[in-house]
This record gives sequence, structure tokens and C-alpha cells, in this order.
Amino acid sequence: LQGCRHVEIDCWDQFQLRSCKTVPVVTHGHTLCTVESFDAVASAIARTAFVTSDLPVILSLEMHCKPERQRAIALALLSNLGERLLSCDDIEGFSLSPEALRGKVLCKGKVKAVLAAVREARSSADVAETGEAGRTVSERG
Repeated sequence: LQGCRHVEIDCWDQFQLRSCKTVPVVTHGHTLCTVESFDAVASAIARTAFVTSDLPVILSLEMHCKPERQRAIALALLSNLGERLLSCDDIEGFSLSPEALRGKVLCKGKVKAVLAAVREARSSADVAETGEAGRTVSERG
């Protein structure tokens, strides 16, 4: 809420005893720090990112997760940020000035699987919503 525009997020895999599955979490690895689910962090960012300013927010994802959890991270970002999440597919013909990016969240990271997972998740969401792959937003009416 203090207007931070860039956040580094350290993403790790963690086994949950209650659910008997591995989930993505946010923590500073190999230290005695608190651990929070990635979904809770994405939700908090969605609620607070534009309270102080509508200038773009940059999420720097430091990825220590396996591909399955990277897909879960992509889905969490999509479900919490929705249209505010700017993807590489959205950039074509888009002005990258701070003014044009108002209200948008940009993600950066070194793992290509995250980009592929976001594209896959968006494609799956389109198929689930329309029953057809490849239709554009304008075609859905």
C-alpha cells in the first residue's frame, strides 16, 4: 500500500502434509522465513497493487519450482489478476510507456515454462468459456 511498483517473488515447491500434494509457495529459500502460498500472494497483489497508484506493477518471479507448479503459478496469476496481467501476446502493437501500461501487471522471470503455462492456461480458459479454441474476445461478443 506504500506504492511499491516492483516486487521480487521467490517461488518454491513445498509438500503439504494435510493435502498430500506439492504446491507453489513464496519464501526466501534455505532460511528461517515465513512461508505463504503463491495463490495468497497473488490475491494480495491483486487487491493492493493499484490502491496507491495505477502505474504498472512489475513482478519478478525467481522460479525454483518444477513445471507442474509453474503451471499452477500461471493459473494463480491469471485467476487473481485477470485482464490486468500483461502477457507477451498482448504486447504486439502495444505502447510500452508507463502511461499506456497503467493498471497493468508485468511479470518477468528466467523460466520459459511460465510463459508457455500462461498461454496454455489462457487457451484452456477460452476453450472452457466458449467451447472452441482459437476464438478471439471480439468473436465471443
